[in-house]
Amino acid sequence: MAAKRIVAQALLILMPALLRLSLAAVYKVGDSAGWTTIGNIDYKQWAATKTFQVGDVIRSPVTIAYHLGLLDNDGFLIHLCHIGLLDNDDLPPRVARR
Repeated sequence: MAAKRIVAQALLILMPALLRLSLAAVYKVGDSAGWTTIGNIDYKQWAATKTFQVGDVIRSPVTIAYHLGLLDNDGFLIHLCHIGLLDNDDLPPRVARR
């Protein structure tokens, strides 16, 4: 009986936190324009129109590729490897903090 009471109390304590997490929003930086240097996008204005909360996810839709290489003694590039393209959806989200 005491165990059920402890579980019930724990659930009552955790419920507000779980509810807050379920209300978290996902934002795409720049909305339909995305994250770009092309065009005239005011990201400060974009952010000013949002009300971010702890737990919200902010995604910046960019594509990332890495090339790893070294220069030899003559200054020529030795290509070591190419790490494939990663879409931002493959990366962990960034969490907005106040």
